Amino acid sequence: VGERLCNAKVHDHGLRVAYLDLDAHHGDGVQWLFYDDPRVMTLSLHQDGRTLFPGSGHIGELGEGRARGTSINVPLAPHSTDADLLGAYERVVPAAEELATRITSHGQRLRAAVGRRLALARRRPRSL
Repeated sequence: VGERLCNAKVHDHGLRVAYLDLDAHHGDGVQWLFYDDPRVMTLSLHQDGRTLFPGSGHIGELGEGRARGTSINVPLAPHSTDADLLGAYERVVPAAEELATRITSHGQRLRAAVGRRLALARRRPRSL
């Protein structure tokens, strides 16, 4: 996924990429792939890593070096609701817009939906 997001054509034109992951689990693979790349912003809304695999996605994981501030994690409490998810989404998406991002890729999966036994979220598929 990551290499496709950041191909040479995107960077040759000075574009920046925002990868938005809405899932019960933290999008750790994409985050770590671009943790030191200032051209890619990763935004992940997920259940708190202290309560669910993979145990990452803490708010202090911000990126490193010139990419500091391009990794945004919003860990949500177990049993979070549609309103919690939508409120968090409305707070973080403007961050991508503020960085003049022109290309966004969504890592959205419906594993965050009610009925999935791996997560404790109370969100309905329509909110995703």
